[in-house]
Amino acid sequence: VGGALVPNVVYVHCEAGEDRTGELSGSYYMRHLNWTFHRALTFDDHVEHRLISKYSLHAFNWYCFYLKLTDPTRAALDCSVPKNETALAV
Repeated sequence: VGGALVPNVVYVHCEAGEDRTGELSGSYYMRHLNWTFHRALTFDDHVEHRLISKYSLHAFNWYCFYLKLTDPTRAALDCSVPKNETALAV
């Protein structure tokens, strides 16, 4: 109203906050809060104290590469899967 910025609120409800929800929220953190892939993944992993499922991890990882390849300001983005995630990345 009158040129003022109106804040956006995103409400995501899930029992665990992992897997598809973690994939969605992590992608939001990277895109809109400029978090790194590792920071967003670590945050999501600590919501329910378990690792994200391998399928959601792959999709989340793909989104990191998408940002890296389509946004020149993110060309140095590290999309490697952290060592604590390697058991699920196979």
